[in-house]
Amino acid sequence: MACDLGLPGVVAVDWNDLGPIADESSVDYLAAIERAGQQEERARHMEIGKRNAARSQQVLDNGTIGDMLLHLNSPGWLEANARAYFHIGLYGTADDPAGANWMMLWFGRNQRIFNNIVRHTEPGDRVLVIYGAGHGNLLRQLAEDSGFYRVHDATRWLDPTAEPSTLDAAAR
Repeated sequence: MACDLGLPGVVAVDWNDLGPIADESSVDYLAAIERAGQQEERARHMEIGKRNAARSQQVLDNGTIGDMLLHLNSPGWLEANARAYFHIGLYGTADDPAGANWMMLWFGRNQRIFNNIVRHTEPGDRVLVIYGAGHGNLLRQLAEDSGFYRVHDATRWLDPTAEPSTLDAAAR
């Protein structure tokens, strides 16, 4: 795409490290689920995830790449995805907050990614960010809240007449 548009290049902005977290076990929310007896809660969350994954697979099986991109950028998918991450943050206990620790790492990673985007752009630049769907909600929020960018909804280019996807974003 960059070549077709005659752009000078593509900038990689990912960051994926433990950063200031010294002990990997402090972010092991799956172990914390076992210690806190939260298996039933995790099973409920996994069922929501399975239903959402089945819906995504259905879109992929019966549609186009454009349909899948529309699905992954829809308000319903973004909301369901964000809620899944917030569920992770609740795993563990006040004395063993591995889920919250993992979320600090996740939020921190997205902040570092966003910082890399900011550092590679100037006022007036038009920026296309292509990233894993799980990052979409936080990167959009950071871009909007920062005041550095005017964020456009990708669905308006993919299919402005499409209905939002229906997903299970059920609360706890």
